[in-house]
Amino acid sequence: VMASLADTGSYLDQLYREKFNREPDEAGKAYWQAEIDSGKTSPERVAELFDASDEAKEIKQEKEADNRNFIESTYELELDRDADEDGADYWTEQLNSGTQTRQEVVDNIRSSDEYTENARDYLEGLYDEILERDPDEEGMQYWIEDLQGGQTREQVRENFDISDEKWLGDVYKDELGRNLGDTGRNYWLDDLKGKNEGQDGRKATREEVLDNIRRSDEYACAQSGGIWDGSTCNTSNPEDTDPVDTDPVDTDP
Repeated sequence: VMASLADTGSYLDQLYREKFNREPDEAGKAYWQAEIDSGKTSPERVAELFDASDEAKEIKQEKEADNRNFIESTYELELDRDADEDGADYWTEQLNSGTQTRQEVVDNIRSSDEYTENARDYLEGLYDEILERDPDEEGMQYWIEDLQGGQTREQVRENFDISDEKWLGDVYKDELGRNLGDTGRNYWLDDLKGKNEGQDGRKATREEVLDNIRRSDEYACAQSGGIWDGSTCNTSNPEDTDPVDTDPVDTDP
């Protein structure tokens, strides 16, 4: 038996919130408080009767349907496919039983082999489309972990678009008339990170990198309409010469 009317009232307030997700109605609370305080019905029995009520059953059905919809939406969002029956049943039951939270379910789906493979396919497309190269494993792993951590595909794409490498590739096309190669990529990205010899950790700015590219003999060659072969500028028949990806000429920011 509850110690006091106040205790009974607090218990019922909590029970209504827990079972029905609402505040108690005045008449209902008064009825159950009288049942408990008179000793006719135990608090435990009231909880059982709440669970067996039509209101509780309806709430349970709505919650389970909502969990099912969440799982199906998660499959579409994270795996880019419709949920299979077995998988949807399993994850929905995890939610219905309280074994896992929604975030835990999403995290587990993101750690699956299927998710990782799909992420790789998506990222390979971004590398090809935006950076115009094959992915390196270190970069691939970085972006997979970024996706698993909650970044959306759209956010990852935006980060590719604003990356130093994308900017540098555009600079090479605009200023040198050719695609960015491995040599230039590695050198200038290290320059932007402060890793090149003599920088002592000081990161070059994009403006400084652009200025240095414009100081190079290759830039002067490109502006004259020639093709840089790595050491000289071919202006006689530039269409017969492929540009060469060489070390930058000017290295000081």
